[in-house]
Amino acid sequence: MPKERVRASGNNGYADVLVRWSKQGSAEQSEFVDADGIFVNLFVAAKELPGYSGAFHFHPEHPGTFNLTSGDSVGPVSIDLDRAQINRLIKTLRTARDSAYGHDE
Repeated sequence: MPKERVRASGNNGYADVLVRWSKQGSAEQSEFVDADGIFVNLFVAAKELPGYSGAFHFHPEHPGTFNLTSGDSVGPVSIDLDRAQINRLIKTLRTARDSAYGHDE
């Protein structure tokens, strides 16, 4: 399964984003894809630096929404994306980049 790590910039982040996917028609795709045809996964991963390790767990503000009790955690965090969601993410990232840094020529 191909993957690409998008490293956090600066010293203010504890995590990187790992993008994992399966190639169309590959044997691994049949194991990785779910019923909705999802082939791409975003995963919050600890930085690959001394002192950083493991997976991240989050404590929801309203745990009852997720059938959890106060103090329960959710993790590790992984986000599956289909083609339309990936396109939306790309569009959103381009808009954010252009707004913050100006349009690429």
